[in-house]
Amino acid sequence: MKKVNPWREELALARRHRRYLTTVMNRLAIMASEWDGLSGAMECDLNCRAEEMEKQVNVFSEQITEWAEGLTEKEDG
Repeated sequence: MKKVNPWREELALARRHRRYLTTVMNRLAIMASEWDGLSGAMECDLNCRAEEMEKQVNVFSEQITEWAEGLTEKEDG
């Protein structure tokens, strides 16, 4: 019998948020490219926003890996 991962709810939420942020990040990159040659400030701003989101996507990915292993004990509370 397979052991139930105590992090299953957190895993589902983190995976959903990671997918959502990745979509938004990709859309920001597309938006930035549309400003190429028109406004360097807008292009740079949008690229910076996408880079910030990428950092959070990486945080989610690391946490998902840890939770997916199911080795970390979940605190009650």
